[in-house]
Amino acid sequence: MPAPFKWDTKVVFLTPEVTKGTPVAVAAGDALITMNGAITPMDGGEVELALDGRQAAAREAYTTNLHQSVSFEVPLCPPTAAATAPHWGPAARLLSLKETIVATTRVEYAPVITGQESFTCRFYRDGELRVLAGLMGGGSIRLTNGQVPILTSQAKGIYAAPSAASAPPVAPTYASYRQPAVLSDENTPTVKLGGVDIALESLEINLGNDAVFVNRPNYSGAEVNSFNPTGTLVFMAPPLGTLNVEAMLDTKTSLQLVHYTAAGTQVGFTADGVQIGRVSTVDLNGNVGFSVPVRFTRPAAGGNAFKLWSGTAPV
Repeated sequence: MPAPFKWDTKVVFLTPEVTKGTPVAVAAGDALITMNGAITPMDGGEVELALDGRQAAAREAYTTNLHQSVSFEVPLCPPTAAATAPHWGPAARLLSLKETIVATTRVEYAPVITGQESFTCRFYRDGELRVLAGLMGGGSIRLTNGQVPILTSQAKGIYAAPSAASAPPVAPTYASYRQPAVLSDENTPTVKLGGVDIALESLEINLGNDAVFVNRPNYSGAEVNSFNPTGTLVFMAPPLGTLNVEAMLDTKTSLQLVHYTAAGTQVGFTADGVQIGRVSTVDLNGNVGFSVPVRFTRPAAGGNAFKLWSGTAPV
């Protein structure tokens, strides 16, 4: 009997495509540091035929909308330099977050529904290589006290049969990867709501941009057609005279988070159209905390619903 294949040998490569759905050659630097990588090799649905006269037998069924799905998490690690895309940049672009390099200062990622990119993903695990072309995805951002900041992805691409492989298609390199750090008082110098400092417990953001795979005569492919970013903000309750969150119900305000302390190698999140929902109280290790539902709407002055960035913090 052959030896079993090992699950933890996974290597993920993510390469931007020139033409959506047409695989591109992979390079060593396309390798991505991931966690919890998983693949659904034959995703889709089925349709049953309820044929008359079948008697004591199962209905025939036919697969519809066959495609592949992949999911993984990527640590939001520091960049190597202020205006250099971070290691997790391709994963952000996969989620229809457009990359903009602000000369000498930072790289920004903001949601778009036009001009989106597609990727070719090569998912290697012991003994097998899968290629997912035309890959597009949705995901979330998870910023939790005492944890490494995380970008999650759930993406869909064109089905292709696997190939036997004893090694990744190229030897992976991770030159852009830097060691991340947990969110803490020492590592996270700025968290502000409406310009007021808050003691953060967690900020979890669902980008609301789930990918769908469409298969029609003369057309098939993954699509991301909308964004509806929402989240939950949990923090220690401040004095009412400092920040009256209940009085902010249904109004819009700003939210800013800066992680890592060295200018030029920071990672952060900014939003200027954060709509505040109904506040509830929570127990944070014996301290009173607030749990606030938030919506990342378009700011009154225009612009992006939010920006995820690396480099030097915006002023």
